[in-house]
Amino acid sequence: MYDLKNQTFVVLGFATIEDLYDGKHTGSISLQRPAIVEVAAVKISNGKIEGHYHSFVSIDGYDAENIEFGEGNYSSYNLNAEHLIGAPSFKEVIDRVRSYVGDSILLVESLYSVTQNPFTVFKDYAQSCGYAFNNPAITLNNILTAARLQSAIEESKVKFENAGTLQIAQMLACKKMNWADLFADYDIFFNLYSEDFDKGRHDPLNWALAFARLFITLVEWKNDTALQPIDEEAPF
Repeated sequence: MYDLKNQTFVVLGFATIEDLYDGKHTGSISLQRPAIVEVAAVKISNGKIEGHYHSFVSIDGYDAENIEFGEGNYSSYNLNAEHLIGAPSFKEVIDRVRSYVGDSILLVESLYSVTQNPFTVFKDYAQSCGYAFNNPAITLNNILTAARLQSAIEESKVKFENAGTLQIAQMLACKKMNWADLFADYDIFFNLYSEDFDKGRHDPLNWALAFARLFITLVEWKNDTALQPIDEEAPF
């Protein structure tokens, strides 16, 4: 059960990059593993958004003034190398994130243990800097899937214990699956051109704040016990 009054949560958001162009030295480069280039953390305390931390992150070994990002990297974030000019190193950022997070429960979009998962990349880099992020972690996908399932069952008037697997799958399939639509369903404000985020792009902080608002809304919706994850990783 998630207790908004007595537990502190931190939503983590990341931007990573895999391909870049180094105009000064080696030309086109595919990095051996994705590089974290932006980190956002939004804290939820006493059931409300308490504050946030945000930073761009320099890519170790590359001068941001001499690189460009490869095509296809973060078309949704509209992130470019100029954002990284003067950015701190990952070691500096992880020091601040670790201090900011403390012993809070982490909220991340996905917990899949694959190399492309930004949270996995983040934990791997953190470990290389001597930090182990062993905080309890909750995937927002699971919480939302559970909420959608509860809503679908209530609408269908079918008792959960009497619903078959196929029927449950059909209930979930009929629900909206686009994040922007889902935010709108729960009256969560998310606007690329809002006054709160005058960056002209969908950045990780904007997403993290929207996810924080969604989490608070879902946990407050009806009762906490209905919002437990179905299993450790339930994809849409």
